[in-house]
Amino acid sequence: MPHPLSFLSTRAAKAVRGLLDVPDHAPSDYPFAPSDIAALHRATLAGGAQVDEQTWQDLMLPDCLERIAPGARTSLFGRQWLYRALRRQDGRERGLYADARALNGDPTERERQRAALSCLRSADIEVYERIAEDGPPPVLPWARWVPVPPWLLLVSLASAPWFPVAWLGVFVALVALMWFNVAQHSTIELARRRGHALAMLLRAKVRLDGDKEAAALNRALSPGVLDLAPMTKDYREWVLLAKVKHYLRWRRRVHDNRAVLRAAYNRCARAEAVLALALYIEGERTCAAQEGELQLDAVRHPLLAAGLPVSLALHGKGMFISGRNGEGKSTLLRTVGLNVALARGLGFCHADAARVPALPVYASLRNDDSLLDGESLYVAELRRARELLAAPAGLYLIDEIFRGTNHLDSVSSAAAVLNELAARGPVLVSSHNVILAALMRHRLDAVCVERGRDTVELRPGVLTETNGVPLLGAAGLGGAVLANAQRVQGWLARYLADPAEAERVLAPPAQPLASTPLTAAPAAPA
Repeated sequence: MPHPLSFLSTRAAKAVRGLLDVPDHAPSDYPFAPSDIAALHRATLAGGAQVDEQTWQDLMLPDCLERIAPGARTSLFGRQWLYRALRRQDGRERGLYADARALNGDPTERERQRAALSCLRSADIEVYERIAEDGPPPVLPWARWVPVPPWLLLVSLASAPWFPVAWLGVFVALVALMWFNVAQHSTIELARRRGHALAMLLRAKVRLDGDKEAAALNRALSPGVLDLAPMTKDYREWVLLAKVKHYLRWRRRVHDNRAVLRAAYNRCARAEAVLALALYIEGERTCAAQEGELQLDAVRHPLLAAGLPVSLALHGKGMFISGRNGEGKSTLLRTVGLNVALARGLGFCHADAARVPALPVYASLRNDDSLLDGESLYVAELRRARELLAAPAGLYLIDEIFRGTNHLDSVSSAAAVLNELAARGPVLVSSHNVILAALMRHRLDAVCVERGRDTVELRPGVLTETNGVPLLGAAGLGGAVLANAQRVQGWLARYLADPAEAERVLAPPAQPLASTPLTAAPAAPA
């Protein structure tokens, strides 16, 4: 619960705080759990575009959020606001970027807001779900008995000289007092931490806007000076149950003033989100994102300091991406996904210019087998494909689709799933199975990733010169092994680059193709 002097910060006030045993809460980097940071999003979850959990992890969005709003300079409340904006992907918070740029244009106002909001970082507990609760608070059956033990003790002590049986009442009263103080200690301590967090919200609201209603509520939620005085503090808590009574009053006032507390939260959390974003973009090359078909000019990965820029644009189709090992196919997909998520959630990209579709982004980049769940890699990939097909239409980013099974099943399953996804929204997929480029030519434009010294280029077509076979020699597998591998590779490359009739298999056929059995036909009888 907040202290009556928690809104003071002068040297004199600190001296008084020390005299009255009021702790001075300095800003800190408290290690909040991911569930705490997600509390606002969870409490306000509604319909609309959402980033699912696998996309959130595959695109490394938690790391991106930590870079934008590190705990060393941003409180839980600002991080909760940014988390919800990134997770919702509905475009509601795209104005954060414009506000952040405006704040950077006024250093005096930025410093004022930074000073006003600095107290929020001393909060060490999540409170939004508490003030967002609807309906009456849960009933505490023991609350009605709180006034009884102090009066029983007083009456019993006064009667004991004349009625020795009154000592039994003294004993009962002391046991009851001990129960209230011990049994409710953890509940009251939790309320104290929540009270401090709410006090910091109200204090920041007063500093930002001079809000008199917030100031009055902060005083009403605070304990009295007598409750903090060293001479009477312990006596009042243990004998008169002052701490328990204050907790009950605080609980009722918080419930009755939830609207004021939510308004303070919304104002301060958004202001701190804007401040965090302003400090972040000050040292970054960013641009405002426009809506339209995907086009990113000189886009960069926000988490790679040495990442190379790449430009790409879709022209009515998705994109099939091939490239040599280590050229950056997976990095390209994450670069696109992170920037689209930032554009949809916060309104900006790490690029020179950007257009992004008004669609949620879905990623399938890191499917793995699970020994604990008894799920093989291919089964995990099938589960993810089912999730993508069941979700609302979006932008799909898929890396090495169906790599967990044999080549024949992989190509067949991948072509079928990609054909369905590409009919719903733009697809960017990378794969070493270049035959997919021909099979999906009616849905996807083929590009090959080539890394240069200063940039990454996407040239039309598929990969023709791989580096997997040359690595045999580097690994000590030269001689006949390397020579034979090169012979087979040359033949496969010529065939897979443009196999006859491949593009007609899934495209709207002019005429049906005859199926080819996978097993040899039985020999004719002699």
